Amino acid sequence: MQLDTRLWNDSPIWNQVVDGYFKQKPVYLQKGLLKVHRKGLHIQPGLEINLSHEGKAAYVVGKDIYMQSSRQLILFPGNVPHQVFPDETNPYTRSVICLNESVVNGELMSFVQSELQPGQTCVRYQLSMEAYAKLSGILQCLDVELKRQEPGWERMIMAQVLELSVLIQRSGKDHRVDQRNDGLSGVVGNVGNGGRFAAPKPDLVRDCCEYIEAHLSDELSLHKVAERFLVSPEHLTRSFRKEKGVSFYQYVLLLRVQASKEMLLMDAQKSMTEIAYSLGFSSSTLFSRTFRGLTGMTPSDYRRRHG
Repeated sequence: MQLDTRLWNDSPIWNQVVDGYFKQKPVYLQKGLLKVHRKGLHIQPGLEINLSHEGKAAYVVGKDIYMQSSRQLILFPGNVPHQVFPDETNPYTRSVICLNESVVNGELMSFVQSELQPGQTCVRYQLSMEAYAKLSGILQCLDVELKRQEPGWERMIMAQVLELSVLIQRSGKDHRVDQRNDGLSGVVGNVGNGGRFAAPKPDLVRDCCEYIEAHLSDELSLHKVAERFLVSPEHLTRSFRKEKGVSFYQYVLLLRVQASKEMLLMDAQKSMTEIAYSLGFSSSTLFSRTFRGLTGMTPSDYRRRHG
């Protein structure tokens, strides 16, 4: 991958879109596919939070570059010059939420400032699947309130922002990502293709693993995933056996069972059927049989012993 360094050598511009939005609403929220662009750095009021859903993108924050991928969260003060450059070889979707100073409670801003290490300008987390689902739900509720503006919507916005603040603080305790300029070997430099990314060296198994972790509730058949990554099913499962020591199908089951362990212990009210469906199992019977085959005990036994 390569970036045109000229894109962030100039003085940052004022983000008039977000600033204008803040004059009407305290929260700016946008979700969707981010297309490749050629723009410089910008700044705005308040705090900015980005949640990556699929694909990869390079975030330039201050003088540093951070690679973001699925289920990663990045936070930074809006007055720090920043810009995001998505990788056009792998469509990048995200949710970006900008909080005006009027709703960024002192606790959240203080937390972000306390998490910043010397010389750093942003805070990053790799969210667990449970935290990612909860955060996505909060952002969806915020989106509904901002669009409908039904009676009391301002108070609901404040309540959702407070819940967002608590979730970020709890998630950040064990899931901080400290690497800087990670995964960006050869990124910085002037390029002649309009400042876009050059195609990265493919890492099939790693990229597939990231995709699987982010889509455990979806259909993850060998043929479907192989088609997505433009390889043959035989090549994909052969690559998994070589690098992971197990087949593609076994790897998916291992991740689903591992994720189910977290769900079993974190939410005692969630039924086996709910857990099974949320992780892509066609029935609770299949989930129980798979879980027992890999752990030696049923999901119910696991919950009783470790809950």
